[in-house]
Amino acid sequence: MYSYIAILPILSAVLCFGLGSFTLSRNPRNPANMGFALGMASLAVVESGNAMALYSSMDQAAVLQGMRLSLVGQSFMPVAWLVFTVFFARSGYKEILSRWAPVFAIVSVVAIYFAVQAASTGFMAVRLAEDGSVVFTIGTLGRYFNIYLIIGLVLNLVNLESAIRSSAGDERWQIKYIIIGVGGILFFFIYLASQALLFSLIDIKILPVTSAIILISGTMMG
Repeated sequence: MYSYIAILPILSAVLCFGLGSFTLSRNPRNPANMGFALGMASLAVVESGNAMALYSSMDQAAVLQGMRLSLVGQSFMPVAWLVFTVFFARSGYKEILSRWAPVFAIVSVVAIYFAVQAASTGFMAVRLAEDGSVVFTIGTLGRYFNIYLIIGLVLNLVNLESAIRSSAGDERWQIKYIIIGVGGILFFFIYLASQALLFSLIDIKILPVTSAIILISGTMMG
């Protein structure tokens, strides 16, 4: 039923991969560029999973596999974007890394744990709603995952706010579009996680909206 809409996450995944690769190629040793490339790669994985879920919307097993791939990408979003938001528009990389190393380590361990557990039955299940649409019910582990996602992404938003607040003049003008683009994506995923916590389910109808948000924000960053 949603197979024709799968073009949206496919386009979104290509855009994310392209932007991340281009940015990394400009200066692969810059930590902020590395973080941006990692963040966009995590979004590309999310959108690849969403494309699988939408394209296979008539096959519940295939839909669940697609959503599990999406969850793996989401698991790494907080740590990937943390690398970007910590180093973006800042100098003194070694000093920053020494201060943030414990946070990076903790978030990385949690991200790996949730990525490994994405296929667990306690994470997410799929069923049909009364109107025939596919919905994903969130288990106990899934609730903890969404709490982790909200905390991790809010931390990234705080870093972005700090970066734009510490900038001025031409520098602020140069970074504002990427701040708005990345911030918009992170804010939307916080919204999705909060809705999942509130209702303990995710409707497949939200996946094309997610792709549209990423496409708009990615175009702005581009």
